[in-house]
Amino acid sequence: MELIRSLLRPLHRWVWLDTARRARKLLRFAETEADGGRDLVRAAEMTTDSLLRRHFLRHARDEQRHAELFRGRGAALLRVLPEPPRSGYRADWLAPGERGLDDLRVEELEVDALLAFLHLSEKSAATDFARYRDVLRHDPPTRAVFEEILRDEAYHMNYTFSQL
Repeated sequence: MELIRSLLRPLHRWVWLDTARRARKLLRFAETEADGGRDLVRAAEMTTDSLLRRHFLRHARDEQRHAELFRGRGAALLRVLPEPPRSGYRADWLAPGERGLDDLRVEELEVDALLAFLHLSEKSAATDFARYRDVLRHDPPTRAVFEEILRDEAYHMNYTFSQL
């Protein structure tokens, strides 16, 4: 797996090099984070476990803050572009973000299934976000956004694993 990651590094560097593409990706990440936060609030409303409810609510707040960070940085990048970016090929599969909860029906899942899904999603996002941070040396403000979010991802992975 590490070999594949090292082979993809130049591709990730290319994906994140273009300012307009970087802005669009950040704005899409913001949408995903906001959707996930709403789903976590629904999960908190449904659980009878008070500790798990607190974790879900903290996680939801974090996701909302991540959405704001991504949205703010994406908007800042758009403002420095000489002209509005053209809609282009998105290539999302080349640099995925956090796996969205947008298609998740929280009310239809058992709590263990939800926790497992959250854990794997957060773990995958942390891996991807660390990779993006590493190729963003040319853009310290965007790199800092990923750094901040990665600190929260560690908490999300830990609580979801411990509650399983």
